[in-house]
Amino acid sequence: DVAFRSGEPSDERLVGRKIADSTWAVYASRDYVARRGRPHSIEELSRHDLIGFDGVMENHRATQWLANAVPDARIVARNNSVLGVVAAVRSGLGVAPLPIPIGDAEDDLIHPR
Repeated sequence: DVAFRSGEPSDERLVGRKIADSTWAVYASRDYVARRGRPHSIEELSRHDLIGFDGVMENHRATQWLANAVPDARIVARNNSVLGVVAAVRSGLGVAPLPIPIGDAEDDLIHPR
């Protein structure tokens, strides 16, 4: 089997090789931004509802970045998959870091440029 994953494998039985960089950005739905405003800086994220990762994603670099960048983050939901977090962001629940190719493919999601 072959799988594409972002981050380091947590299962020692897996063999991995880096094939590309994965770039991420913070996304929110248009509905969320209409209700709560658009965060324009990392510092502003502490005033927003954030969606985090757990399970197999809890040691991912995006999870670590969020914990370091916004130590006082108000995490309103967590999910163990990127697609689960996409669904939560799309629903207007909060703001979250997502891979740019995935976030940009969602018409209703926006991020600061």
